Amino acid sequence: MASFASSYIPTTDAAATRAADVASISGSNFSSWYRQDEGTVFADAVGVSIISGATRRYLEISDGTISERTFLGYSSTSNGRFFITDNGTTQADINVISTFSPKMAAGYVANGIQMAANGVLGTEDTSANLPTVNRLILGSQDSSTANTFLNGTIRRLTYWPARLPNETLQNITQ
Repeated sequence: MASFASSYIPTTDAAATRAADVASISGSNFSSWYRQDEGTVFADAVGVSIISGATRRYLEISDGTISERTFLGYSSTSNGRFFITDNGTTQADINVISTFSPKMAAGYVANGIQMAANGVLGTEDTSANLPTVNRLILGSQDSSTANTFLNGTIRRLTYWPARLPNETLQNITQ
């Protein structure tokens, strides 16, 4: 038995499956600390298994649509992925091809988007605009589908209101 409460699973006579746990923050709870113009996110997860299908999200930052969003996650081929869309146009899609790493970090500033996983940097995007966003979703995407849930537990999430140097991104993901 766990030492903490888990989400409720209503049951009758049939077996039931727990829905994915997804947390979000929006409004002034989000805007009071998030910087639209630059920042860095770090996430470390445990119990993650690679499942074929769409990219699994550690986190997504969006305006509630797919037109204005940023997400950090991993693909079905175990690549780390950091993706940014502004005004419905892909601005950055950085993939770190490496052995799967539960630790990923990504930094953003206009024309300076980079991510690292397993101490490996992706190819920096130097011509990207940033989306206008108003919420953070952990463990999935805003318009949730079964193929985006994390399938693991976020052990640590850190946000810096500055774009950290590439060397720091590498170091914190080793």
